Amino acid sequence: MSWFAVYTKPRWEKKVTDGLLSHGFEAYCPLNRSLRQWSDRKKWVELPLLPSYVFVRVSPEEEAAVRMVAGVINYVYWLGKKAVIREEEIAALKEFVSRHQNIQIERLDYQPGDVISLDSGPFAGKEATVTAVKGKRIELVLQELGMRLVVNRES
Repeated sequence: MSWFAVYTKPRWEKKVTDGLLSHGFEAYCPLNRSLRQWSDRKKWVELPLLPSYVFVRVSPEEEAAVRMVAGVINYVYWLGKKAVIREEEIAALKEFVSRHQNIQIERLDYQPGDVISLDSGPFAGKEATVTAVKGKRIELVLQELGMRLVVNRES
C-alpha cells in the first residue's frame, strides 16, 4: 500500500477526507490550527494546510475507487505517473502539524540569476543557476555538467 496525493474540489478537503474514511481508505488531511478574528470575537479554527490536497493510502487494486469519492478530482501526477508519497514524509508532516499551529506556507519565486541547490533527482547535490522564468516554466543551467534544464512548476 502506498500514499498518494489527490486533488479535490476547492474547499472540499475535509469532506473528501471523511468520504475516503467512510469508504474504508486511510486518509490524511493536514489541518492548520489558527486563531481567526471576526468583528465581534476570536475563534480557533482548523483549516487545511494544503488547499485542495488530501493524502490517501491505498493498494493498487483500490486506486480506481478513490476517484469515485465525491469531491475527488484526480490523483496528483509527477512525470506522467501518480505521485507516490513516502511513508516517512507523511509521518514527518503529521509530526510537524501536531507540534505547530499558525503555519504559513509561502511559494518560492525564482528570479533569473538565482543560484539554487537541487535537493532530489538525478542531479541532487548540484547547484544550478536560474536563467529564465516564464510563467510556470523555469530554465536552469548546470554549469559543471554543461546542461540546461527546463522545469515546469505545479502551481
